[in-house]
Amino acid sequence: MFSRNPAGQSSLRKFRQERRAEMRASWRGLVFFMGLLIVCAYFVIRGSGAVQTFAAFALGAGLTALLFGWMLGFNARTLRWAWGAAGELWTADELAKLNSDWRFYHDIPDGSGNWDHVAVGPPGVFTIDSKSLSERATVDDEGLRAGRLRFGGSATRSSAVRMKELIELHGGPAVWVQGVVAVWGQLPEPVVERDKVLYVSAPRLVETLENLPPRLTDAQRLGVNEALQKITRPGV
Repeated sequence: MFSRNPAGQSSLRKFRQERRAEMRASWRGLVFFMGLLIVCAYFVIRGSGAVQTFAAFALGAGLTALLFGWMLGFNARTLRWAWGAAGELWTADELAKLNSDWRFYHDIPDGSGNWDHVAVGPPGVFTIDSKSLSERATVDDEGLRAGRLRFGGSATRSSAVRMKELIELHGGPAVWVQGVVAVWGQLPEPVVERDKVLYVSAPRLVETLENLPPRLTDAQRLGVNEALQKITRPGV
């Protein structure tokens, strides 16, 4: 079972917002660049010989650069949101491999933030945060670190507690919610539990979840899923 929201939509929305903001801030440069492309196109059509060849090369290179700029959000800082959305989509693909006892939901909004994924199965309820990392990751007492990036474990624990409260608020049973960080990248230990947070190499996520001991009855899982459907579709 999927939530009504596809995985990664919040990150993609943020990426598009930042791309629009970057384009507004750099509109003069973009207009000038487009003007150069128009000039190149003119010489491709009306020119001849070496001028036409050079114009065709410059036009092709310029259009390629414009396309890559668009895809990257015209700023390397913006790209992190697109990369984050990709990680959430990969995690969603992994969760789809869970057996039929499981239900999962994606991109559940909560004020200014969201839960990337929530999975419900015999071992319990799990809030799953996807992280796409280009550098080798390590886990310490404060959370996950990869190069200069740090993701504190307290945020993951708080997210799990907030989900527990929402489930109970919407008529679900009182259950423990486990915070999980699914790491796409290099994680030396495939599974690490530190201070009530589970850090898992994302390709091992399904195996890890399914191998945990059962803790919820069928009735409890049903109650949690009914609550989550109300959370993902207010008014139901």
